Amino acid sequence: MGLRPRVPSITEWRRWAMRDRVNLDALAARPELASELAAPELAQVMAQVAAVSAAVASRLAEEPKPATEPEPVPAQWLTPEEAAAITGLSRRSVYCRSRSKEWAPFVHRVSRKCLRIEEGGLRRWMAVKAAVG
Repeated sequence: MGLRPRVPSITEWRRWAMRDRVNLDALAARPELASELAAPELAQVMAQVAAVSAAVASRLAEEPKPATEPEPVPAQWLTPEEAAAITGLSRRSVYCRSRSKEWAPFVHRVSRKCLRIEEGGLRRWMAVKAAVG
């Protein structure tokens, strides 16, 4: 009787099949395959990981930083006379509109006889009015 050739185990078959196909795509899809790799194959995978990591790091280093939001401009407060000149309304109309709900967000009554209008809010209101018609 002759000697029977040894039949490789399933794990050995997988290793042989993976030997030529060890790559990050396969391991990313099935991370459990890493436990079946021999030390030289693991070293090959680690080299690939290091190469990808270095490439990603260099790409991120050359990426321009996103622009930060501009600092908010301090509010410019107008007198009723200045607001009237900008809007083309009379001074009296500015005082009347200052009591309306649509002007409430940008109007501030400092005292009973002192009214201030935020320029940015007034210009936004004018833009909306111009857009509406």
